[in-house]
Amino acid sequence: IPLTEYLKINSSVYEASSLELKYNIQPIVKIKSDPGDVIFLCLEALLAGHSVLVFCPTRSWCETCAQQIATEFRRIGYEKSDIGLQVRAQLDGNTISDVLEQLKRCPAGLDQALGRSVAFGVAFHHAGLTMDERDIVE
Repeated sequence: IPLTEYLKINSSVYEASSLELKYNIQPIVKIKSDPGDVIFLCLEALLAGHSVLVFCPTRSWCETCAQQIATEFRRIGYEKSDIGLQVRAQLDGNTISDVLEQLKRCPAGLDQALGRSVAFGVAFHHAGLTMDERDIVE
């Protein structure tokens, strides 16, 4: 899977390798608490059928960020709007159920924070996860 890196400066998004301006962010949905537009950028990628990696400096920040993204995906997905419909269409319920079942079968059981975020198509990966959890999330 090709990995494309982008840089966000204020409301502009640049391709990291060339520093070419790709576009300016114009949020299409109101997100309550989204400093830096991280949740919106994740939503934008999801709606385009892509995956996203968000790097965070600490385990705690990683889990908090994943939970915030999942909470907004849940809220938007429940809306009776075109965007809500698109979010529901992109989140594959069968795949999510399969991942949750695999995580439940881990020797350590299902980590509650991971379970809450995976339920809405968001996972986190840090040194505190078991090798089994890492393999499943990857």
